[in-house]
Amino acid sequence: LTLTVASKLDDVEISVELAEGELDRVGSGLPERLAKGQAVTAEFRSAGAISGALRVAGAPPVPFGVQVRPAAARRAPVPLGALGAEPTNFVAAEGRSRSVVAHADGLELGSGMDAKGDGIVIEARIGPGHRALMHVAVRRAKRKELARLAQEQSLIAAMESKKYSSLIAQIARARMRKVETALIDQAGRLLKTIQLPDNQFLSHKELGKLMKWKRVTCPSGGSADDVVPCSAASDCPCNAGEAQPGEVCDVTPSMVARALEGVAPGDQPADRWLFKALVRAAMLAPEGCVWKSGGKFLLTNEERNQSPTAIVSVLERESPNSDAGRGVRALVDFTEQEYRFRVTAIQLNFHPNNKSSHKQHRDIYGAGQKGGINCTCSFMKCTGTVCFSLGSSRQILTETIVDGRSKYEPCGEDCEGCKTYRWMHSGSAMYFNAPWNGNHTHGVPPLEEACGPRISVALLCA
Repeated sequence: LTLTVASKLDDVEISVELAEGELDRVGSGLPERLAKGQAVTAEFRSAGAISGALRVAGAPPVPFGVQVRPAAARRAPVPLGALGAEPTNFVAAEGRSRSVVAHADGLELGSGMDAKGDGIVIEARIGPGHRALMHVAVRRAKRKELARLAQEQSLIAAMESKKYSSLIAQIARARMRKVETALIDQAGRLLKTIQLPDNQFLSHKELGKLMKWKRVTCPSGGSADDVVPCSAASDCPCNAGEAQPGEVCDVTPSMVARALEGVAPGDQPADRWLFKALVRAAMLAPEGCVWKSGGKFLLTNEERNQSPTAIVSVLERESPNSDAGRGVRALVDFTEQEYRFRVTAIQLNFHPNNKSSHKQHRDIYGAGQKGGINCTCSFMKCTGTVCFSLGSSRQILTETIVDGRSKYEPCGEDCEGCKTYRWMHSGSAMYFNAPWNGNHTHGVPPLEEACGPRISVALLCA
């Protein structure tokens, strides 16, 4: 075996550990370290097979073999000339003549295809025959390679934790970042052995009991906005109403009826028709597809994909012409025509009672913004959100925020921000744009008084 190692990095530690074979007496072997731009060669020999591992810096060892019989043939008494028993050459794993191994410590995985940190990549290839040539190149890892490696590390951590929600989310993210299929398959097999805890999803029985239209409530007097200004200073910028020109945040009644005109039947209100259709679709989806996320529940497919295609596919499992599928398609079409947007994601939020909530948050409008550690969404630059409300009336809390992204300036250390409670009744829609989203958070606080079920259909738009 003639092994050549070239480095594009400075001061790289290298070594070879042999299980079979020895260093050729003529050669001097490999140095302990390689300088940037340096390439070295070492010769190894054996009367039979040569096998061992190459170690580069702190990366996992890279196994290699020359004229090594496959493991299956070594375990069983298979004749040497039998099919699958012939000696072969490999690098990294049996059956491979090329491999790319990445390594990094302390990576921080971001959204999109980003990961913070540095790493190395080992590119190795080996030729055929008894006198094999093996070439190894060591270089700095590229951005996508770091993201894939960071995701691999997150997936392994989720497998070790054996927590259903974390594991299913990391499997989805691993597919997006093109982690090794073998590792994803291994994680998938592990997932099948883990049962989702009962309190982490709404069962079909609970959906049938809690998400009934006859339980829908609309409190009397729930119409006017309730504004709670910052009390730290009367002239606090948070009380001005907006931080920059062009902010838009509106709640408009009867938008569902407009969107479903010609789609919903005329013998019942459009909001009630779509509410019932979505509940029926949720009950036809596999158990666990209405899963807990924070204080509310989300309806998705088993992979928790919230792209428009994936969501509509869940709704149309009953039939391509299902009411739920036609209804949500109509909301998407209406939104794209009304606001001149393109819908990039659909979130179906289920609120069974007054205890449900949606914590204060900004919507994620770009790949540079980060969702939760188990977020599976693939974000692109967005310009607005349209959210349709179905069922019980709930108050939406919007709140000014003071941070590095916001245009608001605090009035002092005691600045409280300005809070506004807006009622959303069944059939209404809330629309806000990117400037408003950058300066405010929104959410659905829990209620002390009893409240019936609600579904919101949130459309993220580009």
